[in-house]
Amino acid sequence: MQKERLAEYLERYHLGASNAATSRELELTFGIKGIQVRHMVNALRREGVPIASSGDGYYFCLLYPSDAAD
Repeated sequence: MQKERLAEYLERYHLGASNAATSRELELTFGIKGIQVRHMVNALRREGVPIASSGDGYYFCLLYPSDAAD
């Protein structure tokens, strides 16, 4: 499903706030509209996937410092 692909993409390429992806980047990457990005992010968050956002965009959030070493 596309939302799982979004989670994998953010975890792989946009780990941490300094690597945030804009909504526009995600729209172009996945061929979807901004509202769909927001719905998928919200659904993933409800499932417990640690996706955060800032004024710079969406990113996969590091929960613990040890996660970066794995």
